[in-house]
Amino acid sequence: MIRGDKIVQEVVFPIGPEELFAWFTDAPRIATWMGTAAHTEIRPGGVYSCMLTDGQVWDGLVVEVAAPHRLVVTSGWRDPSVGMPAGMALVEWDFARHPSGTRLRMTLLHVPAPLLELLNDGWARLYARLRSVLAGRAPGPHPLEDLPARLAQQEANSSPE
Repeated sequence: MIRGDKIVQEVVFPIGPEELFAWFTDAPRIATWMGTAAHTEIRPGGVYSCMLTDGQVWDGLVVEVAAPHRLVVTSGWRDPSVGMPAGMALVEWDFARHPSGTRLRMTLLHVPAPLLELLNDGWARLYARLRSVLAGRAPGPHPLEDLPARLAQQEANSSPE
């Protein structure tokens, strides 16, 4: 759901908070569903970086860690053409027990307007990839593989004729 310049999503995963938290903090696990490689230092001020697809890297710093209940990181892209430089946005992940496992609530703040729809859709698809991995299936195509083309198309559609 998009609210102003932020995205809020809630998803229930069929595992406990401790295990789900590890899927957001352990670099090899992150790489299986969020991208192709990751580097994390899970402590305030530590690195949180993920190669999403070839050439698309999401960089941030850890702001807050309250394992296994909360993780907050800054976010943005190395590629300036995306329009959201590293550190511009803030991702808050809250993990809460749920009768079916863990309810994840993600709040992504300070998102530039042109990226709201794209990132809302992208995160929903990333969480679907994580569900597949947790079920022992292949994650499927990455939702941001075509990011440069989608951004170019979006810019072309919003340009005055």
